[in-house]
Amino acid sequence: ASPSVPDDHPLRTFKELVEEALSNLDESGEAGGQTGASFEHLIKSSLLMALYSFARDRVFLDHLRYNTLFQWFLGAGASTADFDATHFSADREQALGSPAARRVFDELVPKAGQRQLFSSELLQVNGRLIKSWMSQQRAGA
Repeated sequence: ASPSVPDDHPLRTFKELVEEALSNLDESGEAGGQTGASFEHLIKSSLLMALYSFARDRVFLDHLRYNTLFQWFLGAGASTADFDATHFSADREQALGSPAARRVFDELVPKAGQRQLFSSELLQVNGRLIKSWMSQQRAGA
């Protein structure tokens, strides 16, 4: 089931931005093996977790099972069965620590900020979470 997402919903623009950043990563050849559906879904899941202030992976995964907006955001090929709670945390952490994820977020975050997407009343953005990912990625670079 695909939800009817209003044209002005900030998640629609976030989806466009993250897909553009992932596409640029593929085209540049700098993905370093970090491409494909699982990497894409882990990055998008991480973004959703920050945009809706999910601090715990299991809580997010529970919401994902029932939230058609989140399922729409993750896109075709994302099955909730693919998100095994046992491995999700480690896989997501590994994806977020990669240079490829750094490129995605380095491209996405400033564009979203320029469009004032982080200040939407429809989101409960956890800015500290996004900043902590960015500093972790930069520290590991």
